Amino acid sequence: MIRKPANSALNQTALCTADNRRRIRCIRSTRNNRKGLSLLEVVLGMAIMGAAMAIIGNMVGLSTRSAGETRWQSQAQILCDTVMAEVTAGALPLEGVNQSVFPDRPEWMHTIQIQDSELTGLLQVDVIVQPTEDQSLLDPYQLTRLMPDPDYEPEQGLVQ
Repeated sequence: MIRKPANSALNQTALCTADNRRRIRCIRSTRNNRKGLSLLEVVLGMAIMGAAMAIIGNMVGLSTRSAGETRWQSQAQILCDTVMAEVTAGALPLEGVNQSVFPDRPEWMHTIQIQDSELTGLLQVDVIVQPTEDQSLLDPYQLTRLMPDPDYEPEQGLVQ
């Protein structure tokens, strides 16, 4: 059954039904239902979307820069390990080199420093790989290894 409220100025009607247990349920509906968004809601939604897009754009820029730095660091580590392996295998002479550019990688240069270590009969070999002047914002990568001194001859009393 449909019953109208006493105050018709509210512009509402009430639809009330009685179920088997004699409880009354009422569903209220308004006559003036809105069909759309107000200008304030649209402007607020655009502001939220703009802020979200700015934050996402910033995060994409940071991740791109971080991925580039990681790629450069990985290349530096691989090149440094390659030079150290060549020195260890004897493909490169065991002598100091100052900022030599890689023939196949002109954006990288390496330095080999050789000095006596604290241990007798061993040399400390440092290989430093760094970008050339074009990529000077990146830090150099250094690898240090102890290697037998080829000129070392043990004392005669120690060898049996």
